Amino acid sequence: MTTVPCWYIVLGLVWATYQGVRGIVETRFNNRSNGMVLWQKVLVLDIHDFAFRFICTLAGFVGLFVTYRIGHGADLQQLSVSSAAVLSASFLVGIMGVGGQLHYVILLGNLPSTK
Repeated sequence: MTTVPCWYIVLGLVWATYQGVRGIVETRFNNRSNGMVLWQKVLVLDIHDFAFRFICTLAGFVGLFVTYRIGHGADLQQLSVSSAAVLSASFLVGIMGVGGQLHYVILLGNLPSTK
């Protein structure tokens, strides 16, 4: 299997869209009284947060697919150190991305002030 299944692409796009919309709702909730008018909130906060979460979630799906491709049918006893490192890293990125936490890990808590 060298290509990504269609159902996986659809699932990834739907879930990434959900995570993006979830990010907009969270951003709106966290920045209710910051003095911005609606178009400023959309332009400065919503579009950025949607895109960031959407991309991080898609990166998670790619990470899980890479993990599957490396690990499927591989003899784990014969796995090289570099392949094991890529397998581990892609699995962690996949779980964090699909779970909606990768953007938090990237930001490491250094959220820009919107006061």
